[in-house]
Amino acid sequence: MEISRRHALALIGAAASLPALAACGEPELTDAATVTVMLDWVPNTNHTGLYVARANGYYTDENLTVTLVEPGAGTAENSVASGAADFGVSFQENVTLARIKNRPIVSVAAVIQHNTSGFASPVDRAIRRPRDFAGKKYGAFGMDIERQVLSALMECDQGDFSAIEFVDIGATDSFVAWERGDVDFIWIFEGWTGIEAGLRGVDLDFMRLNDLDCVPDYYTPVLITGEQMIAERPDVVRRWIRATARGYQFAIDQPDAAGMTALMHASASGRTICEPPLSFSGMSQRQESFPNCSSGSTLRNAGRPYRGVRNRPTSPQFYSSRAGGCRRGRAPRIAGA
Repeated sequence: MEISRRHALALIGAAASLPALAACGEPELTDAATVTVMLDWVPNTNHTGLYVARANGYYTDENLTVTLVEPGAGTAENSVASGAADFGVSFQENVTLARIKNRPIVSVAAVIQHNTSGFASPVDRAIRRPRDFAGKKYGAFGMDIERQVLSALMECDQGDFSAIEFVDIGATDSFVAWERGDVDFIWIFEGWTGIEAGLRGVDLDFMRLNDLDCVPDYYTPVLITGEQMIAERPDVVRRWIRATARGYQFAIDQPDAAGMTALMHASASGRTICEPPLSFSGMSQRQESFPNCSSGSTLRNAGRPYRGVRNRPTSPQFYSSRAGGCRRGRAPRIAGA
């Protein structure tokens, strides 16, 4: 699978909104501060800018000591709302639900300008459109938004939402759950599990939410903080955003170096991540150095394979949903194609 430079940069979190949020001018000498940032999940590509900012000393330049932690029993939203964490990585849909419940959290920056998430399934499950979810097992993470989004998709495509079986998979590896037959489809990030599928040699069908008219496009992930943090420590908020923006800008400008920083963090935290046979900047012939990696798989966008993949289906199964029914829709939008 060929990955264009433009696509690769988007996958590691190219965010035009982050630099706009940074304060203008040179950083001023400020009081030292220690802050905690809670991730939304295990370390992955969406967090690259955070690890770069810490490794490259951008937080130090702002007189900040930053600790990055993975979520435990509590979510990033709850931790930030309670003050247990100063900042967090979240999703726009989760922030919206939190605000409805009067939780005092605020989205202060967007990591990616568009929604790169969607529903993925092994190709043998024959899930080509939302109504195909009926009679299938969904690997749920326990978020309220999951049922709401799936219900909206099924309604748009005139499917039966009640026919979806929800299976709580928690932190279970998606590929393990698929292989064991625990679930049929899972909500994934294209830039993480989608790329991982290529490394594992697993062919997936993928319905990107941004290509379905039932669900509006939105930023995801987003970076959050609390109302109290903004009111009482606005300077720390500005400094943290400014340094974080530098981290993501570095990832945009030097994706290979940024990727290695993320890999080194994963190794330091005891996780095993296989370096991909594809470099972020193009094809790389390093497969022999990483025997646990495999290539040649297909991540298909609801029946239409990504550019560069052979065996294109003769009858594309991509559909675009609108109120009143589901019709054969526009071709998937692939960055760099």
